[in-house]
Amino acid sequence: EILIGLVGSEMCIRDSLETANTQEARKLTTILLCEVYVALLDFGDDIPDTQLSPYLKKLENTADPSECSRIFFSCIQGLLNAKTKTSMEAHTYICQAISYIQQHYREELSVPQIADAVGLNPVYLSRLFKLDTGKTLSEYLNCYRTKCSLALLTDTADTIQSISQKVGYSDVRSYIRSVSYTHLRAHETDQYL
Repeated sequence: EILIGLVGSEMCIRDSLETANTQEARKLTTILLCEVYVALLDFGDDIPDTQLSPYLKKLENTADPSECSRIFFSCIQGLLNAKTKTSMEAHTYICQAISYIQQHYREELSVPQIADAVGLNPVYLSRLFKLDTGKTLSEYLNCYRTKCSLALLTDTADTIQSISQKVGYSDVRSYIRSVSYTHLRAHETDQYL
């Protein structure tokens, strides 16, 4: 939304930068770029700071206010491209994590194990997963296990202890707690289950 607003204000920004002296144009461009970058981070967009650094270096060396304008809009385009690329990459990792959980939910699973399977740092994967799904990896795993156990509860004569072990719980108490918790949150949407 911020970037769309900036593109809509392109003429105003361009005029402001091109009518300022070089020092003012550099300062204004730097402030605008940093504000946009911080706003993207505040919205949860995960764009590396390396995306911004080259443009700030170019600004230091420019001697023309109109060049500041070109650098600004080039950086905005770069941020848009980085945002799209990051979003697509993040979604790919999340899909891989979900697939891994669905294939291995019967086993003892941990966040580091899931992260290792998709090739990411556990903290980074957890953050991406929570931002995208609204659930932590552990919550998703427990919800998925509970969903799978419900079919076994209705379709088999197995004991609760047997069912809890079949869906990956090491003890019945953990299973019952998870089912209770999932039941309490049943009103929430489960778009990833």
